[in-house]
Amino acid sequence: MVAILGIRLPRLFATVFAIGAFLAGAAGMLAAPLGSIGSGMDVEIIVAVFAVVIVGGMGSFLGAALASLIIGEVYTFGILILPQAAQVFMFFVMVAVLIVRPQGLLGAVER
Repeated sequence: MVAILGIRLPRLFATVFAIGAFLAGAAGMLAAPLGSIGSGMDVEIIVAVFAVVIVGGMGSFLGAALASLIIGEVYTFGILILPQAAQVFMFFVMVAVLIVRPQGLLGAVER
């Protein structure tokens, strides 16, 4: 529809990508003084991101938002109760959701 209006899609895609890359770089620059930066930073967050996607459901933005709140609360509660195994609590939630609702909290059933 946008191409019919005369907007060049390759230029639009490139502009959106450039703005996203700029915002990601700016966020990294602003967050750098708050903590240490290292080559293994991705390992710390990838487990929580995986749990959020599985619990929320694939392709569901609202499910991911709800799951991020649930996983964040469970992880924080885990730090208070048993700091050495705080990530295990996230997996308990993930397993419970997969047993009850395999497509995630707000995910649609694939056919």
